[in-house]
Amino acid sequence: MKPLRLLQRSLRTRFILGVGVMLLPLIVLAAGALFTFQGVIRAFDQVVQESSVEISLAARFQVLLRRARIVLHDYFIPDFGSEDERGRFLDTSRQIEEAFRQARTAASAQEKERTLIQTAYLDWQRARRIGEAILAIPNPGTNRTAARNLERMDAHLDRAQDMINNLQDLTMREMDRRLEEARKIRRSALLVVVLVFAVGLGAALLVGMALARSVLLPLRVLEEAADRFGSGDLSHRVSLTTPHEMGELGKTFNAMAERLAKVQAELEDLSIHDGLTGLYNFREFHRQLAEEVERSWRYGHSLSLLMVDIDHFKSVNDTFGHLAGDEVLRALATRIRQEVRPADRIARYGGEELVIILPETRASGAMTMAERLRDTIASHPIPLGPGQTVTLTMSIGVGAYPVDVDSAEGLADSAEQLIRAADQALYAAKEAGRNRVCRFGKT
Repeated sequence: MKPLRLLQRSLRTRFILGVGVMLLPLIVLAAGALFTFQGVIRAFDQVVQESSVEISLAARFQVLLRRARIVLHDYFIPDFGSEDERGRFLDTSRQIEEAFRQARTAASAQEKERTLIQTAYLDWQRARRIGEAILAIPNPGTNRTAARNLERMDAHLDRAQDMINNLQDLTMREMDRRLEEARKIRRSALLVVVLVFAVGLGAALLVGMALARSVLLPLRVLEEAADRFGSGDLSHRVSLTTPHEMGELGKTFNAMAERLAKVQAELEDLSIHDGLTGLYNFREFHRQLAEEVERSWRYGHSLSLLMVDIDHFKSVNDTFGHLAGDEVLRALATRIRQEVRPADRIARYGGEELVIILPETRASGAMTMAERLRDTIASHPIPLGPGQTVTLTMSIGVGAYPVDVDSAEGLADSAEQLIRAADQALYAAKEAGRNRVCRFGKT
């Protein structure tokens, strides 16, 4: 039991106890081994802490720059851009400025890092000024100058993101270099330990072997984890249950990995979901529709597409305000999710337009689903506040694969043909008086 209790003590205490059972001439060698191991711990700890800060900042930059881009692009959507985008852009700008301030504080003495941060900051400043000029233009969607300015802003943001990516790569290379230095220190520590054990007595040998095992195994675990982490495997975690400095270092490593994995997951989620409704965004909808069309073509299955437009949604914004309109869109998205099947995909196509992909569904089934959805929304008012509700109706266009697709044009164009079919059916539903479902070619 005593040896077990010895192994549970801190590294510093174990070294002192080990030296206590050795002969006096070995004290100097044992003290050297102690400081060497502490140097390994400090090297690993410094790499983990500094890399955590710099990589987290780089990931935060990516999220904030992408958010600024999305706000400006949303402002170009007809009947969607509003003062809300200006406020969100200003708030995002303040966060980006604060992130640059933190980056300058956290940057190491390397000239390359400072140059990359300064270059990214200059491009961000140019993009911010262009963005503020665009936001000062009402309804910029029809303004050619605003469109060209949007392209210029995107170019500056792309360069800023490239600089941040380069900064992240530089940080990873620096971490690899310092890890290699830590490995050299570890090899030196091994040599010192071997010399101590070689000249010690039998009891000292046993204590030294136990001490080396309790220290080197966690070091190897940390080294392997650092290598995997440096190669981009953010899912790897360190499994160290020792109640001493190595265990604390393992906890620090795991906490850093958790933070970075969370930031990466948020970034991936932001890239495929609409920020207001939580539904899939325009780009992800096209990707998923292309996959479903290819799958339906390959296996000869049916596929339907619903294109949904909220009738007179502009009047909701005009009557209750854009914030209330945003709440209505969120509530509507939640209600539609509850009505469709788990396999169905819902995306926000435009300002108040939604699209629903219905795999394994014929046109007749899609019409039934659309009618049920239309009736549910029309018969359930959406609450806006205490004693205040709004009743919405929807016009829905239905397109079906393969019946509404000209196969002679090839598989690559089938998804676009299916979108056009549903869009034409939606147009027919609105022309016929709204609050109805129309099938492509059967209006």
